[in-house]
Amino acid sequence: EFSSFAKMPRPNETKLDLLPLIENVIEVFKEEEKCTITLDLSIKECIVLADKDMILRVFNNLIKNAIQSIINSKDGKIVITISEVNENYLFEIKDNGIGITEDKHSKIFVPYFTTKSTGTGLGLAMVKQIIETHRGKIWFDSIDNKGTTFYFQIPKINN
Repeated sequence: EFSSFAKMPRPNETKLDLLPLIENVIEVFKEEEKCTITLDLSIKECIVLADKDMILRVFNNLIKNAIQSIINSKDGKIVITISEVNENYLFEIKDNGIGITEDKHSKIFVPYFTTKSTGTGLGLAMVKQIIETHRGKIWFDSIDNKGTTFYFQIPKINN
């Protein structure tokens, strides 16, 4: 993961509809017994100029983190919402996991910082770099012991 992060290639951007991509990622993660994943759409397509593999990495990382934040005995729920906001698509990935304590908020996108006992701490740093490479931005809200919502936006394609 470190070599992928350190040598992040320039994106191979193509015109891409992200809806089938996110639907496929959700199908893979639905095998997780401890949570349900719901996709809430207010749009019929999500056409962007993006590198498919990089955006796939973003979805995989954010959904995996959401799943890992959910305590085993809890009825885990992840809701993914995609909407249009001005010239961007807005993605929200909301979980009802353990949340991120406020003292960790400023470090969450810093390379090698992790809130978990395993992992390299590069996942969210890599996600942030990918989103920014695609002319987007990423942020989050979190309440300790209530859950976290990661938001990111990517510009709609200029036709």
